[in-house]
Amino acid sequence: MLQKYMSLALENKNASGKRFIVTTESPYPFQEIAKILKSNGYDKVSTKISSKFFAKFYW
Repeated sequence: MLQKYMSLALENKNASGKRFIVTTESPYPFQEIAKILKSNGYDKVSTKISSKFFAKFYW
């Protein structure tokens, strides 16, 4: 169900620049969401995992 709403928001020109809050009964990791987007044809999504060191350095 989550991927349906993500795809609809990405394909709708009226949704450009807007934010949508979608909730589910269970949490989804960002990498899982990225995989869902990639499997639906969105090529500009990264599924790489950054290191904890880089995350601490960046923030």
